[in-house]
Amino acid sequence: MKPSVSTSAMVELLLALAGVGVVLVAGLSASSEVAALAGVVVSTLFGFGALWHKARSAAGLPEGAAGLKALMSVQALTLGLRLLAVLVGGLAMKRLGYEPAAWVLAFFGCSLVQQVVEMRFVLEASRARHALEARS
Repeated sequence: MKPSVSTSAMVELLLALAGVGVVLVAGLSASSEVAALAGVVVSTLFGFGALWHKARSAAGLPEGAAGLKALMSVQALTLGLRLLAVLVGGLAMKRLGYEPAAWVLAFFGCSLVQQVVEMRFVLEASRARHALEARS
């Protein structure tokens, strides 16, 4: 089974919509709601960027354990970028007068679920590569 970026992206989009729905239904204060919505949106953008980068990396995987190591290095890089985004976004929310905790919670709420989707993509890409090598 070949990994599909479009399927993974669709799952992440649905997760983002669910996150927006939860924020809107939760009945938060106006400043918390704005910060949480911004957290969901930015987390989703980072999720799409991570999937795109992983798909590019999966296209030219080296053979064996080096291929999985390459995909996992992309996973670590995207996680580091997300952590930086949380820090910068939290500081920006505080400076703009919004609730930074709502930003962080919404960002990580979406990001944690996105990590599951992205790790599944990485593992499927690795398995697909090994399946092709076994047939050769």
